[in-house]
Amino acid sequence: MEEINLDDDSIKKNNLKNIHSKYDNYPTSLFKQSKTPIPGVSFNDFDDTVLITHEDTSNDSSSNFVEKRTNSSTNDMGRQGTYHPKKKSSKKGVAKISTSSKEPTIIEDPVNKMKTKDNNGKRFSGGCIACLIVFAVLAALTSALVTHLVTLEQCPAGYPNKTIVLDDRFGPDFFKNKTILEDSETDNETDIGQPTAEELRLPKTLKPIWYDLKVKVYLPGFVEIPKNKNLTFDSSLKMKFIADNETDEIILNADQLNLDENDLENKYQLFKYDPTKDSTRTLKVVRRRMIRSVDNTTSEELSVTTASPIIEETVTTIPMVTTATSSSENVTESIESVNITELVTTVQSIENIEGTTESVIETTEKPVEEVTIVEEGMIPSDIKIVRVSINGTLKKVTFKLSENLKKGEKYIFALKYTGIIGNLLRGLYLTKYQSNKKTVLGAVTHMEPDGARQLAPCFDEPEFKAKWKVAVEHPTGTIALSNGIELQDSVDTKDKDWKLTIFKETPPMSSYLLAIAVGNFSYIEGKAQTGTRMRVYSRPEVIDQTKFALEAGIKVLEYYEKYFDEPFPLEKQDLIGLPDFAAGAMENWGLVTYRESALLYDPKIQFPFQKMRVAVVIAHELAHQIFGNEITLKFWDDLWIQEGFATFVEYIGTDIISDGNFRQDEYFVIEAQNIAFNADAKATSHPLFFPITKAEDVEQAFDSITYEKGASIITMLKNVMGEENFKKGVQLYIHEHKYNNTVHQDLWNALETAIPDNLKAWDGSKFDVSDFSNKWIEQMGYPVVYVRRIDEESVELLQKRFKLDENTIEDKKFRNAKYWYKWDIPIWYSINGEEKNMTWLHESTTINTTLKDVIIINTESRGFYRVNYDKFGWEAIIKQLNEDHTKIPTKTRARIIDDAFALAEANLIPYSIPLNITNYLTKETEYIPWSMTMNGLDNILSNFEDDPEVETVEKYYNKLMKPLYDTINWNQLDSYLEDDKHIFENQLKSSIINTYCNNNKSECLRNVLNLFKDNFVNVCDQKDSVSSKCSKIPVMIRKLAYCSGIKYGTDEDWQFVFDRYNNEISQVEQVRLLYALGCTRDSVTKKKMLNDTITIDNGKYRLQNVPTLVNSLSSDPLGRRVSFEYLIDNWKDVHSSLKNTHSILNSFIDNSLRIYRQSDIETYEKFLTEYKSTTKKYDNFKQNLESAKQKKEWREKHMEFLVDWFSKNI
Repeated sequence: MEEINLDDDSIKKNNLKNIHSKYDNYPTSLFKQSKTPIPGVSFNDFDDTVLITHEDTSNDSSSNFVEKRTNSSTNDMGRQGTYHPKKKSSKKGVAKISTSSKEPTIIEDPVNKMKTKDNNGKRFSGGCIACLIVFAVLAALTSALVTHLVTLEQCPAGYPNKTIVLDDRFGPDFFKNKTILEDSETDNETDIGQPTAEELRLPKTLKPIWYDLKVKVYLPGFVEIPKNKNLTFDSSLKMKFIADNETDEIILNADQLNLDENDLENKYQLFKYDPTKDSTRTLKVVRRRMIRSVDNTTSEELSVTTASPIIEETVTTIPMVTTATSSSENVTESIESVNITELVTTVQSIENIEGTTESVIETTEKPVEEVTIVEEGMIPSDIKIVRVSINGTLKKVTFKLSENLKKGEKYIFALKYTGIIGNLLRGLYLTKYQSNKKTVLGAVTHMEPDGARQLAPCFDEPEFKAKWKVAVEHPTGTIALSNGIELQDSVDTKDKDWKLTIFKETPPMSSYLLAIAVGNFSYIEGKAQTGTRMRVYSRPEVIDQTKFALEAGIKVLEYYEKYFDEPFPLEKQDLIGLPDFAAGAMENWGLVTYRESALLYDPKIQFPFQKMRVAVVIAHELAHQIFGNEITLKFWDDLWIQEGFATFVEYIGTDIISDGNFRQDEYFVIEAQNIAFNADAKATSHPLFFPITKAEDVEQAFDSITYEKGASIITMLKNVMGEENFKKGVQLYIHEHKYNNTVHQDLWNALETAIPDNLKAWDGSKFDVSDFSNKWIEQMGYPVVYVRRIDEESVELLQKRFKLDENTIEDKKFRNAKYWYKWDIPIWYSINGEEKNMTWLHESTTINTTLKDVIIINTESRGFYRVNYDKFGWEAIIKQLNEDHTKIPTKTRARIIDDAFALAEANLIPYSIPLNITNYLTKETEYIPWSMTMNGLDNILSNFEDDPEVETVEKYYNKLMKPLYDTINWNQLDSYLEDDKHIFENQLKSSIINTYCNNNKSECLRNVLNLFKDNFVNVCDQKDSVSSKCSKIPVMIRKLAYCSGIKYGTDEDWQFVFDRYNNEISQVEQVRLLYALGCTRDSVTKKKMLNDTITIDNGKYRLQNVPTLVNSLSSDPLGRRVSFEYLIDNWKDVHSSLKNTHSILNSFIDNSLRIYRQSDIETYEKFLTEYKSTTKKYDNFKQNLESAKQKKEWREKHMEFLVDWFSKNI
């Protein structure tokens, strides 16, 4: 292991320069247009051959290399890379390889060539010659013996000795990793006054058993609300816990709650649990169904569930503690005023909101059932609350006690408090929508990761699982929903303006899964084969768009029960679409919350990929009901287990929903896997499992590494194990750990039990799940597998970590990875289209294949690694694609294309390789390879920015697409949209049109602008026109048409779209219109819109849609300039407005930092220094700085060559 001290910037730069690879061993045709000389490679134009020079490298002896590896601290012979001294040329020579014939052949071998000696030199006598021969033979034998002993462990048995081409690229300097001992960075220093993640944690002295939460929600718009109570809630809470250690304080999480620090005796009481005082009574339950509609039109009914008998189940309730009058007392009085033994009531109609036409059209009572209630006994503890201390920074409240709690004793703590209904999309927050030009409000929750403390003081960490019993008092005219099934639904209270809904107690669950929704929601209902009731809720105006979600939800829930071999544990599962929601969806147990666009589906408004998106999100969230809810991470450092697994399962579930028509095994390659590859190629990435060192780390963990890379690693592990073995291990994991918290080792242990004896690791021992998997989750990044031919009969495979920029240094805590950025890599490969048995790459491996063969590594994109071939490999693949691309499977073609573009971007191969690959695409009809190609070419286009030379790239792009574009009939774009079998065909048409029109403004744009005027402006010209109902533009290109209409239109066009945006009732269509507004080329309008995005209270744009708008505003060079300057000049305001909505703030940052000019980078670095106290909390500031520098270097290295290449190929 070579150690480097990088204290000095110049040393750091020089050392990292050596890591850059050289373009070796590629065919002449791939380099002919390159103006950059390739070290060690020259060309003979007259005979079309490649000359590869080998220098004498005896100074870098193999013995020194072996010694370094043997003495490394890891004592791991494979972690420094693989190098074979036997194959190294000891003399300078030139290999001459023909590239003109159909099959590459060796014309001259440098070893044999060097044997020829000039005989015209000095002659020696026969005796001298004989002595020299004897000494030479002895020296050769001694050298061979020493070399054999030294390299015995490095070279596999039977390893080929004949080397065609070998230069220093594949020596130790390329494949070994460097250790950085220290530097001057202070990026991980904790700011004075800023809490660490550990300080934010709760002590483990107490463990919750259950909570009993009663909350009264003062939601305006339905009944008269006192001014001082508007948009607030009153709450009373009891919690039962056990003391694991003696302590004289109760420490809970609490945030933005009004906890009285003075009236301690009346607000807080502590009891001892006394099991001898337990009692039981019977509660009569009424189950009802209400199918509601808008304008008295019946929504389609699906089969209605019959509730499972619950008479034998236990529901825990505790009488409220009698206290003096307080601000939160109303909720207690209202809830206690209901005699719960006499709650069989007539069905209550949901009263109409003034101005709406919603009505109940059918109400049915279910047969009366009974539930046994166990009231847990409690007695006074004589322990008093003597002080309440609130720490807003740590988001904790400490209740100091008059004496110690005894270890092993159980206690019940009762308290009262109030809180606010916020507007920042977390905790209990406000959502709203327009109905008949009136604003209708709702109150809903989002708790992950730490929002539950805004509703109730609690143990708000994942490992503190407890049961939750919830009762909600809500305004008449609303309904209330929560995790458990309704025991009493909207029953009368003493006050006619208020209703009460009581929910069944949940299984033990983490606090971040708690959910409440109050508002005017409609639903449709169905049931699974096992009896689980499923409802899909929405605002009444869009209830007719919930049918697909209900069918999909039932179908996938039934499948998961079989797949996991685990019955769904709740009586009901609700899905609800919310007008305002920060994330795509949240897996709250029994009440999954969604953004409307991720739950609702209308084929007249949404194109097929949007339908697939709905199916994917439903499948993801319902997978969480097991992976996340029933089995939960212990802490957020293992978030990847449940998010990665749910992402992995969502593709399986989506295929079940679509009967396989959505082809998710293919879609996974261009979606999850590709997103993960791109994110993990940067030095500013992070491992899947990583330490949480600051509060923001928790929020930052919800990223594409956690989701998409997690799913990619799980997919690769499944491919190694085999489908049935993997499923068996997962089922065992569930059965062993349900209702508990786990770490990733628990998953490995369960999977290990399902490994068959004949599944071997790289060294021939039985495959070890932990040993294999930890290398992939405990270090960032992923490898490139290098495939080089070593003789006419075999190729060698080696590995090195893939990084887009070798000059960028990792964060200190990830820099010197535990496994030195080496992996055990499963190699799936084919030769001439024939799939071979999987093999392993540890240090190196050899595959027998001739020069005539087409060898492809990572077939079907099964593994999480990229592949780089030598000249023979790339040439054979390109030839096969041009002759008959169908002999290479679709997913494999896509992986080859994506790898080639990525390797070129990272300077590991010349751009001529991926661009030469694209020549075959004129015959390609599959969406997946085209999608990868568009990603690669779009990246080139974006790097050209608005330079005049970009037109050359656009012309080539159009040339490539024109054959497909000419086959598209614009008058039939809406054909087959509802036929799921055509989903990729339709998406390819949409992508071709969008890309072709963006690059061919004269031909295609004319059609788009005509559509904008004729099929939108002219047909939606009424003041109250609703775009989703009047627009005649095909949904596949509607976004393109709206955006183009604004970009090339007038101020009147902008105002026209803005008015339709405000009229719109469909959020999918509204987002299209919003994106179009950002396409304006007027800088003043852009700045005004940016101001509006951070002025949350004005309500001009939904907070959840800020990322969409800023993305649109930054979609052109002018917008990128405006957004960058706005962020730099207004960071304090941006941060102040959005800091409590991390995902939205992160998106704002990312979309505003698409820079590359040196002056902008310098301005940006000064900005980071000036605002270091806030910017250092967000990792994406560093990520965007890395991207900006990479883009600048990319332009310097590649633009000249690319302009030349495209000019010659258009």
